[in-house]
Amino acid sequence: MPRAVIILADLYPNPGETLPVAGTPRLPVLEYLLAHSQRTLRDSEDWRKWLRQHLGADLQRATDVPGYWLATPVHGVAGLDTVRLHGTGLLQLDRAEQCRLAEDFALAFAGSGWQLMATDARELLLRGPELDADAPDPARYLGQSVREAQPRGAQAAPLRRLQAEIEMWLHGAAFHGQSAGQRLKVTGLWLWGHEFAGPLTRRAQSYALLRAGVVGGRLYADDLASRACAAAVGLTQSALPDAWPQEARADLDRYVVLNLHGQAVPAQLADIERLWLQPALRRRQAGQYRVVELVCGARHWIVDSFSGWRFWRRRRHWLPELLAC
Repeated sequence: MPRAVIILADLYPNPGETLPVAGTPRLPVLEYLLAHSQRTLRDSEDWRKWLRQHLGADLQRATDVPGYWLATPVHGVAGLDTVRLHGTGLLQLDRAEQCRLAEDFALAFAGSGWQLMATDARELLLRGPELDADAPDPARYLGQSVREAQPRGAQAAPLRRLQAEIEMWLHGAAFHGQSAGQRLKVTGLWLWGHEFAGPLTRRAQSYALLRAGVVGGRLYADDLASRACAAAVGLTQSALPDAWPQEARADLDRYVVLNLHGQAVPAQLADIERLWLQPALRRRQAGQYRVVELVCGARHWIVDSFSGWRFWRRRRHWLPELLAC
């Protein structure tokens, strides 16, 4: 019997943090899941690496291809001695805006060896020389200083220099990525995801297809890194629908990756509860899924056939349980 896995991509809980719950609405379905599930804690907060290992996806790049990185448009706020990533600073550009940004980049950085490519996701793709360098997921630094989040590695200097040059270019460029003034402007590109970006440029047939027990499944995501994992094991991919998919086949695992973009998290979680969690749990109760799983950072909750027996577990407010447990 298949499983249903829901990944909250942009949430990274902070253990030990005290979060005020006053005025934050209760989410009964989410609270049920958190209270009655089997809970595990991984060593790493990187859910993308967990998904890669869970699927058995081999994302090793060939040594004779150029380097690729994910390039996320961000909005930074300059302080006295550091730059802080705005709390809602992960920006989603539409296809036309991405194409314009890529075209402007090509003019500004002509002859540099770097190429920016538009996608249908939040992240663009950056192509350049193969370098031993990478950076962490920008969602980890929402509202925080980015001083410790710069690209690292034996050959990180060119990537750091390019990131700084992009910031200076965007400061004076005509492109700001604002639609009718209703969104923060793009002040930089966060260059990261080296291990995931490369495989996106090659066909799944060129991968070492490691099935690792994955009989069949479908990924619903706009996230490029998770799509690279899915391609590596031959999972069918679909764009993220508006709600839990209504499909005739009931023998496939479902993987759903939801980006919250850091904006109005309680309101977004209320929509996720109504449109995703509740339908998935109802299908599990109807016998369509063996388990429903929720992944957030290093935390993993599994609702299985024993969930009803965990009646002694008290439901608590979702905020500290999800984000600071």
